[in-house]
Amino acid sequence: MLLSSSLPTALVAVLLALSTCVSAVKQTHPEIREKHDIKIDYKFPDNELLIFPSGKTGKVKFTLTNLSKEKITVFKVTTTYTKPKDFTKKVSLSPSMDLSFTLVPNKPITYNHVFATDIEAQKANLQIAFDCDDFHGSDDPYRIIAMNTPVEVIFSDSLFDLKSIMMYIFSTTLFGLVSYLFYTVFFYKDTSKIVKTKKPRPAPSPSQSKSDLSTELDPEWISGHTLQKDTKVSTPKIKKRK
Repeated sequence: MLLSSSLPTALVAVLLALSTCVSAVKQTHPEIREKHDIKIDYKFPDNELLIFPSGKTGKVKFTLTNLSKEKITVFKVTTTYTKPKDFTKKVSLSPSMDLSFTLVPNKPITYNHVFATDIEAQKANLQIAFDCDDFHGSDDPYRIIAMNTPVEVIFSDSLFDLKSIMMYIFSTTLFGLVSYLFYTVFFYKDTSKIVKTKKPRPAPSPSQSKSDLSTELDPEWISGHTLQKDTKVSTPKIKKRK
């Protein structure tokens, strides 16, 4: 009789323990929800090239907007590195970090997430996920993938070389621009705006003009009658002696 009365109590205890374990598993590994009511925008404010040194940290800026009519609680964020072409193959999984903020409908919230580049130098896919729950706890927790972005993790020495090359290119471009501006301001002359003036020719003297006129006359163009008349006028008459 005692055994039969204690059996339901033990069964209830087992069921409670199982439900507690299930809820703990759901809190630790919630199901991924592809369709959700959260609009997510992100950018890397300090590194647009998406090249990070190994063993350091990076930062990504998220803007989360709740598009539903109910409040949503974000309670955890997880950073994972996967293969570039296969998101299911994990390269590294960082420990999850607890969060505690609520998304009010249609009011964006900005969240700056700092992640560790704790993998070897390689090309990988950076995956960041948020664990969410309804504000009143009516549904089970769920996970949303906030971003899947290919990044490159390199050694610190390689990053130093890259910075040196970029600094050299920037310095050379800046020096060329300053030199060009200095040349255009102090030495450059626009020849298209210079008006060429013609030097006036000196007027010929009267004697020179007469000589030029005499040399320009051609006897072949003068008629014979005019030549004979000019000869008679120029020849003096000689009187015959008786």
